Amino acid sequence: MRFTFCCLLTLSFVFVMGQETPKTDTIISSKAAILIGQKVIVRAKVATTYFGPKLIGQPNYLNLDKPFPDNPMVVIIYNNDLKKLKLNLSDYKGKTIVVKGKMEEIDYEYGKKPCIKIMNKEQIAILK
Repeated sequence: MRFTFCCLLTLSFVFVMGQETPKTDTIISSKAAILIGQKVIVRAKVATTYFGPKLIGQPNYLNLDKPFPDNPMVVIIYNNDLKKLKLNLSDYKGKTIVVKGKMEEIDYEYGKKPCIKIMNKEQIAILK
């Protein structure tokens, strides 16, 4: 009986420790590059914004902490999503925001840059 209890306790511990826990800590934008592929929450100031009307999907860029190309990461909201979500790009410039999502990597002509793509309002908030 004691042996069975110890085995069950050990198996339970291994099972719980083996579960992947979601990343919920808020990070700064300079840590983005090491978290590609992970779900993250990022807190940063929007340094500049840019609308790419001639680019595929007409992306809107929120460059975090520094102007492009020195920004450590970028938030992308495609124009269709911006309209659907009734977001205004100019509301974000100079504001500190929190964004949630999967950290991806986007290719620029200058190299690669970490990014989060916004597809719903719950992914982005302006801090007061």
